[in-house]
Amino acid sequence: MFMGLATFAPCILLPEWREFQALKVAQQREEHRLWEMESALDRERKSLVAIQTDPAVVARLARRDLRYHDPTETRVRVPSALRATESASPFVPHPVNPPAWVTAGERYLPQLNYDGVFCDEETRRVVMGMSLALLALSMSLSPRRDPDGL
Repeated sequence: MFMGLATFAPCILLPEWREFQALKVAQQREEHRLWEMESALDRERKSLVAIQTDPAVVARLARRDLRYHDPTETRVRVPSALRATESASPFVPHPVNPPAWVTAGERYLPQLNYDGVFCDEETRRVVMGMSLALLALSMSLSPRRDPDGL
């Protein structure tokens, strides 16, 4: 019976754990996107305040966007337009580690491709079928206890 349970449980639990890890990474990705959007919104708010209050910013925007220039100034054309670009911080997911009791027990397990055995649909079906057959066989062969105690 133990052999059947030892193979059936990972067939159920490991795919769920991988799905949970994928959801956690997706959550981290969305939190990173939210942080980037909040940073961009903060920069836009600062720019808006600067446009409303700083005359130097208004003059710079008029020169850059509206191509305004004072007729008494000497203009020098630069052949290549160099723009400073803000580098967005790349998304780096944090690992989603299993519980401590699972990590402690891993050292007793052999080094196998558990995802290939328990998560791959083809092999998972075969392993689940074999483990269910073992469970059914062990239950059918186990001696039945008489409820009356005779």
